[in-house]
Amino acid sequence: MAKSAREIGQSLFSAPGGDEAGRPAGTVLDLLQGRPRARRATESDMEAYSRAAATGDPQAQYELARLLVSGRPLSIQNREAAKWLRKASAREHAASEALLGLLYARGQGVRPDPERAVELFRAAAVSGNAAAQYHLGIALENGFGSEKNEREALSWFRLAGAQGHLLAQLHVGRCYRQGRGCRPDPVQATLWLRRAASQGHPQAALELGLLYGEGLGLRVRPEDCAAEAFKWISRAAAEGLAEAQYRLALLYSVGRGCEADPARALEWARAAAAAGHAGAMLFIGSCLRHGDGVPRDLSGALALARRAGELSGGALGRGALEEIEAVASPAEKAEAQELLHRSDGNAELIASALARARGKNRPGSFENR
Repeated sequence: MAKSAREIGQSLFSAPGGDEAGRPAGTVLDLLQGRPRARRATESDMEAYSRAAATGDPQAQYELARLLVSGRPLSIQNREAAKWLRKASAREHAASEALLGLLYARGQGVRPDPERAVELFRAAAVSGNAAAQYHLGIALENGFGSEKNEREALSWFRLAGAQGHLLAQLHVGRCYRQGRGCRPDPVQATLWLRRAASQGHPQAALELGLLYGEGLGLRVRPEDCAAEAFKWISRAAAEGLAEAQYRLALLYSVGRGCEADPARALEWARAAAAAGHAGAMLFIGSCLRHGDGVPRDLSGALALARRAGELSGGALGRGALEEIEAVASPAEKAEAQELLHRSDGNAELIASALARARGKNRPGSFENR
């Protein structure tokens, strides 16, 4: 079934109200560098902006609209925001044009209108608004409200990225890495991803780490590539990114860019699997199956392989399931099913499987008598 314009727009464009530069809030780097938390708007702020907006001040109209659409706005708040943004946009207020374009793109408080959204993005982008430049790039990259044009999308991403827009920097890095709108250029990809990663963007840190892990065309020694991959993937993992936590587990398991450490590998895989990462769940199952960093236990391995299959919609775990079921006893298969039945979530399932493996292998336990 084809998606509606609203569904497409909301899948491409994040809801308004966050950091306009695309900076994640509350990261570990924020805390280390002493960045203050954004102050919550008060009722007196809303009243002050309302009074100023009523006088025709476009900046106040924009600030009022931004407050109205922040958090989880009601429909009436979205419509009120769109009203003020139209007034400010009529006076060519670039930030208002960018935000109103976002509402049209998402169908938030207005009927979805991709063409009007792109028109507003372009007007604000030409005026130098970084958020509009980024959103125009997204629209052009995906053929949303306009003809698809990856080369022009890259140009707008670069302009926004040069102003410090983190998501734009991430997209420039991706374009150079994948050759979208340009020839593949790993060196340029590294430079742009590093800009965003150095400011605390976890996805950029992960992708930078993966790029160093590939090491293709970077003119860097293999051992230095491995060290850089470990450093950046570690940063992303520390921010809670499940894919990064899984990748870090793999690095610890083979000792790439670090000393091999099965216990640390298992620790990071647990964090990712608890968040629903199918590959990490399968990794822990493999550890249980082969006795890597944890006592061998086929029941737990089988339970986790089945859960990995569920999490991935059957894309992962099929081969492991067949191999384990071929050697598991009827009792072990029944115990695996019981583990799945007893556990409410992923974290509890992992904890139960590991506790079972460690418990049955303790001296004096029933299964070791």
